[in-house]
Amino acid sequence: MTVSRFSPILSSAQLGTLAQRGEERTAAVGDVLFRVGDRRYPFVAILEGEVAVLDEAGSEIVRHGPSGFLGEMNLLTGQTVFLTAVVTEPLRYIAVDRDALRPLLFEDGPLGDLLLAAFMERARRCSRSRESGSRFSARTRPRRLSGWSSSPVARGCRSPGVILGTLTTRRPAS
Repeated sequence: MTVSRFSPILSSAQLGTLAQRGEERTAAVGDVLFRVGDRRYPFVAILEGEVAVLDEAGSEIVRHGPSGFLGEMNLLTGQTVFLTAVVTEPLRYIAVDRDALRPLLFEDGPLGDLLLAAFMERARRCSRSRESGSRFSARTRPRRLSGWSSSPVARGCRSPGVILGTLTTRRPAS
């Protein structure tokens, strides 16, 4: 599994907080959690199992395992999805709807900081690789999952024009 700065791990306390706002679900190997062009998807916090994230060409970018999470800036901005997430090991996860996630980012400062930093880093890496003419380097695109192709609905990374929209207000002082 490829893990980097843009793939931080959630603590057990953070997973507990997300569980209070979300719904525990399961998924089988090969299930698609979201795909290129989807208009809406939940934030996914992985409890058990593994998920591969694929670009629009079907090339694997990264895998997330236990305590990892799936989500990009588009989860907050409302843009359509530009990646596909495919279950590679039996999965147990917490799904948090974006309407429940947004207020949580303000209520739990450390969790909000972790998620927003990861979302911005993921967007930055995607944007940088697009500017260089290739989506991802050979190092970060080690394999292709056979049989998976993406929709022509979305092409390339889309950097959000607005970082957070309604989320740019300040947190109340404690």
